[in-house]
Parts: sequence; C-alpha cells; structure tokens
Amino acid sequence: MPEKAHDAMLDRTLFKVQIADSFAPQIAILEQLVNYGTNLIIRCFNSSARGIPETVALLGFVKHAITSLDAIHILVKEGAVLACFPHIRSLFEIDLYIRWIFASDYQNRGTAYFVWNIRRKRYWLLCYLKGTREHAANAAHMQGAPGGPPNIPHSQDEIQAAIDQEDGKLSCPETSHVNSLFDQLVSNSGKDVEWYKPFGVNSIRGMATYKVFYAQYSQATHGLSLDHQMHFNAAEQQVVFDHIRTLDKVDQVFQMSLSYAIKVFRHAICRYRTGEID
Repeated sequence: MPEKAHDAMLDRTLFKVQIADSFAPQIAILEQLVNYGTNLIIRCFNSSARGIPETVALLGFVKHAITSLDAIHILVKEGAVLACFPHIRSLFEIDLYIRWIFASDYQNRGTAYFVWNIRRKRYWLLCYLKGTREHAANAAHMQGAPGGPPNIPHSQDEIQAAIDQEDGKLSCPETSHVNSLFDQLVSNSGKDVEWYKPFGVNSIRGMATYKVFYAQYSQATHGLSLDHQMHFNAAEQQVVFDHIRTLDKVDQVFQMSLSYAIKVFRHAICRYRTGEID
C-alpha cells in the first residue's frame, strides 16, 4: 500500500505555495538566465575556433553550468532549497575551471580535460581486456564482490578495437602533447591523475581563492551539514527534525546561483563575444 509522507518532515504543498507567493521575480530571473545561457552557448561557439578547448569550455563546462542552474530553478520552485547546494557547488567549480583555463596556456589547459576523459574511458576498457595489468587489478579489486565482476556484452576483439580507437584520439596532433604530460605522471597502478595536475594544480581546492566557500559547498554536497537537517531545542531538551523542504537559506541560493551563473557567462563572453560584455 502506498505510504503518505510524514507531514512534519515533508509537506510538498506548503513551501511550494510560499515560494510562489514570495519569490516570483527571483524565480523568473532564474528561468531567464537559463534561457539566456542556452542561446549564449550557440553564439559563443559560432564565434570561436570550434576546437577542443572551445568544446570543453562551452559544451562541457558552460553547458553543465546551465544544467545546474536549470536544476536550481526546478528545485527552488518546489521548495527543495537545500537540494540546490550541490548544484551551486557545480556552478562554483565551473567558475574556477573556466577562469583557470582562460587565465593561461588556454590551448593546453582546455585540451587537458578532453584528454583526461579519453584516458579515463581507455582505462576502463583496459580493465576488461584480459592480459593487461588493469584487468588483473580490477579482478583483484572485485574479488568477493556480490555477484562477482559484471558481464561485459562485448568480445575481447571488440574491446581491443575500442581501445585502439581511443589511442588514435590520443595520438592526434591536437592531443598528443597533453597526453604525454599525463603519461609522465601516471603512477605504477596505471590510474591517472586528475585533469588539472599536469599543470601544477594538485586539487580543485587548490584552484579556489576563497576556501571558506569551497568548504561550505563541500559539506552540503556530501551530507556533512548536520545543522541543515536538525536542531536542538535546549529549553525543552528536544531534538527537532527540520523539514526536508524549507525556505531556510533561500536568499543564499538566489544570491549565489545568480552570481556564479553571471560570472560563468561573463567568462565566456569576454573570451568569445567581447562585443556583448555591456
């Protein structure tokens, strides 16, 4: 029999109505920024060299920023304010990534993320190719796992052909130099470093100028913010379960999501459509 949500913890109607009544202009701005971003990507890409760095910056990072902003728009309309914070964290990180790529060595830094994705796909293909060290390491790692290693609906020849295809991408003139930088840093395990490490950055946190914001978003994303979920009523010696949906911190959600979205858009405009900066 279907269950009904506990009203004290989840009232789907209450906060949705309150949001609509109190924050209609802000919600409309979120929607307009999403709409603006979808068109901006097309304009910027058409004005760019349409190479690998542009593909990464625009169709990878800026598009993901718009995806996160769209999710925030949907969530905040429903009163799911706390669920917005992982998406704000995404906007924050994309702002860091794009700013870092555009700051220096644009061609190589932009290509690094593309190369890293290919190398990651290649690594998992090698995990299913018998006779490779990746296959042996994966088999040992999966030892005793429920159900054992997953069945792969591809032959060894098909897996090898896929690896050869990825190798071809990594050896082309646009990617070979950056790929060699990764090769120099690969550990004995065969697992790659993160995409930014060949250029002297050891972590995303290392890119962040404002560590306090990074820590705040990290806690909300990984479920470590206990004060977002409950509080103590000292007078009555009670633990109070907070609502899953809430208006608490909605001002922060609007401020930060709008601010980071505009920053990301501004980075793209300054790089590819300088005539639109005003």
